[in-house]
Order: sequence, then C-alpha cells, then structure tokens
Amino acid sequence: MLLSFRLNDMGPISGGPGGANWWDKVPSKFEGWGENRFRAAGFRAVPGCVVRRSAYIAPNVVLMPSFVNLGAHVGEGTMVDLSLEGGRFAGTMPVAVGMQLGLFIDSPLKSEDLIIEEAVVIWVREQEFGARFARIKTDDHQWLRRFIDDLAEQQNRMSDVSDRSTHACEVPPAAPSNTDPRRIRECDGRFPILSPAV
Repeated sequence: MLLSFRLNDMGPISGGPGGANWWDKVPSKFEGWGENRFRAAGFRAVPGCVVRRSAYIAPNVVLMPSFVNLGAHVGEGTMVDLSLEGGRFAGTMPVAVGMQLGLFIDSPLKSEDLIIEEAVVIWVREQEFGARFARIKTDDHQWLRRFIDDLAEQQNRMSDVSDRSTHACEVPPAAPSNTDPRRIRECDGRFPILSPAV
C-alpha cells in the first residue's frame, strides 16, 4: 500500500458532494458502478459514505455517512451478549485477538446506531468473538446504561411471574448474587432477555 502511494500520482476523484471532485491517490470503490453492480454487491450505500478501493463491504451492510479506508473489512453480524464493558458477537468478519474494531450496533429502540468507537477483540471461537469496549461517546454510553438498566428491571418483574411456560423463550434462573444480572442474551432474533454472565 505504501509503495502504491509513492508510485501513483495525485488525481481528481469524482463523487464529491454537489458533483465536486477530491484530489487524492486512491479511487473510490464505486468508480464506474451502476445499478446492476450495486444490486449484486447486496449492501446499501447512502449519500455521504466514502469507500476507498480495496475495502470490503459485506452483503446486507448499510453504509451511513462514513469513511471506509483502504483494506477495511465492513462485515455484518449479530450482537449475542452485551454489558457496559463489552459484548459477544457472531458474524462473518475475520478477526484476531488484539484487533481493534469500530462497532455500529443497530437497535430498533434507538434512532441512530449505537457507536462503539473502539473495541478490542479479547477472544475468538469459530464465528464468534468477544470484544472489550475501549472507547465510546458519553451519550452512547449513557444510552447503553439506561438500556441495560431497563432490561434488568424487566427481568426483576419477570421473576415475579410464577408460570414461565407462556414465554416463547426459556428464561434462565435468577443470577447468583455475585453475577452481574445486567448481561443480556439474544432470544431467537427477537427482543433480548437477561441471562446470567457465564
């Protein structure tokens, strides 16, 4: 990549706001793309997203206004467990322990993505990995705290219900007192419920 910067000269790159050009050495990933190419790629690219050539964008990803640099891999995945400190994720993105990621978590309960500016991969097992949140904006952290507190309150209310057979998902037993009860588990792709930390 560094060699290409030395060998390639600067030039106009089309696709700027209002028909403007950029002055750069790396063309857009979308240079020359038409409707058929976008449909075949299977992701959505809204106005304001900038993706440089050689970046990988997985199918079903929605690129909101953003900048995706050379060699980046934007994958799709599912949040499986969540706490204020980190989470467990499943997806197609190849990751390794120690890798730093930016995470954009889409929630139907939040008008914008929950943005984890920096997360560090702490373990990998097949298609799942655990990440510790290293940097998150204050307002997103506050939203996450309220969300988890609300789920903990729901679990407390659910534990008062004696007949659990009416629930579509198995509700785990109450967490021991030394277990953080604010961990959540996805339940068949529907609204997450609380489960004891493992």
